Amino acid sequence: MIRKLLLSVLAVSIVAGLLLGSNMTSDVTICCERVTQSVEGSVSMKFQIDCGFRVV
Repeated sequence: MIRKLLLSVLAVSIVAGLLLGSNMTSDVTICCERVTQSVEGSVSMKFQIDCGFRVV
């Protein structure tokens, strides 16, 4: 199970490296930041306050 996961991650990394080239790290970073912002934006303010989440 873990071996398949590691091989999948390796294969995706190689394909992404070939497609994106040297910009891969910045593209992945930007993508992760956008996903994080989207998730944080979809959580209601009341829930964030009730649970004590940090509001940015």
